[in-house]
This record gives sequence, C-alpha cells and structure tokens, in this order.
Amino acid sequence: MKYQVFFTIKAKKELDKLSFPDQKKLTKAIDLLEKDPTPAIKNFRPLTGYDNLFRLRAGDLRIIYSIDRQKKQIIVEKVGKRNERLYKLLSKR
Repeated sequence: MKYQVFFTIKAKKELDKLSFPDQKKLTKAIDLLEKDPTPAIKNFRPLTGYDNLFRLRAGDLRIIYSIDRQKKQIIVEKVGKRNERLYKLLSKR
C-alpha cells in the first residue's frame, strides 16, 4: 500500500519558492517515498539527534520528513538547499 504525502505549510511555501526544475526534481524524489518511505539508497538517511526525522537528498536539494507508519503518512517538514541553513532551523524533538 502506498503512503500518502502531506506538506507542512512552511514546506509547501519553500517548495513554491524553488525554480521549476528544482520542483520537478523534488517531486520525483517524493514519488519514490510514496512507495517506500525508507528506501535502501545512499541518498536516504535518518537524522541524528532527532526522533522520526529523515533526510532524502535529490542533487543539492534536501527533503526533511517524518513518517507515521500507522496512518501510512509521510509529512514533509522542510525542503530546500543544504546551504540555506536547512538543518539548523529544525527544532529538536
């Protein structure tokens, strides 16, 4: 069964600010997450120091998301480029 993907309001705004090619690149990566939220690829990694937060890399872009396995949902928390302080703006959970 596929997972449903939801965006936080902040993540949606961040996605909308990106260029069209970057949006397309992230959309492809998110499509992969719908099938398997923890893919066995080198671009996927759990974030150290956070509970239930994961990172998926798509080129120089990052998707930070959490997984609700009971509801089969993926919540995209942040998207953006690594050099835009993407990780520093996350609050500890």
